[in-house]
Amino acid sequence: MPAIAETRQELVHLVLPAHANVHGNLFGGRMMYWIASAATLPALRLARSSVLLGSMDDLDFLAPVRVGDLVTFRSQVE
Repeated sequence: MPAIAETRQELVHLVLPAHANVHGNLFGGRMMYWIASAATLPALRLARSSVLLGSMDDLDFLAPVRVGDLVTFRSQVE
């Protein structure tokens, strides 16, 4: 079984026009999907089995993410 420190994961997405609205801003639902995916990867690595994201407590969008931006997600099991 891997150590907790070995569950660190980095996931990078390039925002494409298909991910954005007519104003060129990333859809919030797409961001949420990417966050859930980034959170699931380290859990899968540790569990070596199926995992489930039970809930997300809070999510605040502070600034728009635009087409052409790179979005980096860093996650690990705590």
